Amino acid sequence: MGTAPPRTGESEVAGARAVACTAVQMSFLRAPASVPQVRTLVRGIVGIWDFGELFVQDIELVASELSTNAVLHGVMSSLGCFDVRLVPQLNGL
Repeated sequence: MGTAPPRTGESEVAGARAVACTAVQMSFLRAPASVPQVRTLVRGIVGIWDFGELFVQDIELVASELSTNAVLHGVMSSLGCFDVRLVPQLNGL
């Protein structure tokens, strides 16, 4: 038996790291309860992308700060939501 083919949606990057090729986007209610939900989403998705734990913590912190700002200071849309979009970028790594 041969080796299994790579899973769809992943590619080898720099010969060492598999990263999903798709972006992830979700909408959240403009409410304080959304901030921990954003952190959970970011930790899960960026963890799958395998950027390393310290980098995941940094990205999670930035996402938490930005989502808090969206909740506290964002302009209310007609739906009262804000979007979070995650796109894997390896430039400079």
